[in-house]
Amino acid sequence: MNDLRIVLGYEQVNLYGTSSGTRTILTILRTHPEGVRSVILDSVYPPQVNLYSSYSQVVYRVFSLVFEECAADPECSQKYPDLEALFAQTVDDLYAEPVSVQMDGRSIPVDGGLFMDALWHSLYRQSSVSQIPHWIDAASKGDLSGLTPVLAGVLSDSGTAMAMGFEWSMQCNEEVSFESYELGRELAADLPPQIADYFDSYFEFTLCDAWQSGRADPVENEAVASDIPSLVLAGQYDLITPPAWSKMAAETLSHHYYYEFPGLTHGIMRSDACGLEIGLQFLADPTSEPDAACLEEYTGPTFW
Repeated sequence: MNDLRIVLGYEQVNLYGTSSGTRTILTILRTHPEGVRSVILDSVYPPQVNLYSSYSQVVYRVFSLVFEECAADPECSQKYPDLEALFAQTVDDLYAEPVSVQMDGRSIPVDGGLFMDALWHSLYRQSSVSQIPHWIDAASKGDLSGLTPVLAGVLSDSGTAMAMGFEWSMQCNEEVSFESYELGRELAADLPPQIADYFDSYFEFTLCDAWQSGRADPVENEAVASDIPSLVLAGQYDLITPPAWSKMAAETLSHHYYYEFPGLTHGIMRSDACGLEIGLQFLADPTSEPDAACLEEYTGPTFW
């Protein structure tokens, strides 16, 4: 990235990234800060976290948040009086007797794991939070039609959208090599078994054992410190990079502005008008705190 900046003839650049892109930007702040005017870190994946060891915890955090918010909402709690128990029972029932859905002219059996995967992946869309209680209730009655579009995405060939060899060479080298499967099981010990046993990253640790892409320099597992102006954005319901990670990254960025968006999920600036407004203000003048008055209009989700 720094070589590209030089070739293009820019003295300094503004860098914007979401999710894994924030990891790249933080690395640039560590290695080539001289070429950076400002950074926008949206849904942060900082180097010091243990992504795969904490996978099940990250998943449970966002599910439990939905359960808690539904319980606190009079209408939602009346319609779904014990959503977490209904979720667990539905997962167990689908493992015992999968429900088939029609997809591209084929009958696809959906078991408890695939059902949880679909609910979790649905949270990449900002609108899905409010629908999850309804989807769980419908699934408990054998109706998975509302989740069919999400299931299609989960079952699609992700290799068409990502260079998988590069992805795993990087993740095995820079992330998994600093973690362990045993740590993940230990951290998941107190979680509901449905989530702890399914989202356990066994695949990732086994793959990296075979992939043999080596281990990065230990600095790649350390926090990045910088005084370059930084805008840090987080979504309350982020499914994969929880707000705590964005806050953690911000702690060592001495000139930062942090905003958490109630009711939103992953990728704020590219999917939300207020997030974009704040981001554009910051780019215009990274040294001044943006006017975030638009955030005052945000409330939690309105559940179906």
